[in-house]
Amino acid sequence: PRMTAMRFRDLTICIVGTHTSGKSTIGRKLAKLLGCQFDEELGETERDSESLVEGGHLHGDGSSTTTSTSPGQEDWDAFLHGKECERDTLFQDSKSSVRVVETWHIGNAAWYNLRHPAADVERYKIAITKHQESSLVVVIQLMLASPSTMVRRREV
Repeated sequence: PRMTAMRFRDLTICIVGTHTSGKSTIGRKLAKLLGCQFDEELGETERDSESLVEGGHLHGDGSSTTTSTSPGQEDWDAFLHGKECERDTLFQDSKSSVRVVETWHIGNAAWYNLRHPAADVERYKIAITKHQESSLVVVIQLMLASPSTMVRRREV
């Protein structure tokens, strides 16, 4: 049988990996090479000093193993998921056809599941499936060379 070319409107390249594995560095370089946008990890961009409130971050810090928050705080995972879905919609509505995104729903789901092993990650699956209706998704998993590399990169 003859294979036909797959047609898609958009391409999302998702880069995932541990802290200091090079997601940002490689993502920026790849986006520049492809001439497309680079979407940084939302967990990094949303943890700004303007979002600090008494007792912590406005949306928590993402390190808790509970989903309870202080009064006025939205659950960090729900907050990031909503922001990621907004970013997906903006991309799909834009004239761009390719983007490189750091972590995305896949990395967010992994981080959530690591802290909540018995929790349901259905919202992430739904978001990814919805995105795949109009976009090809390619996932690049970066592996860290060694623990000493991680320590050295964290010191910079």
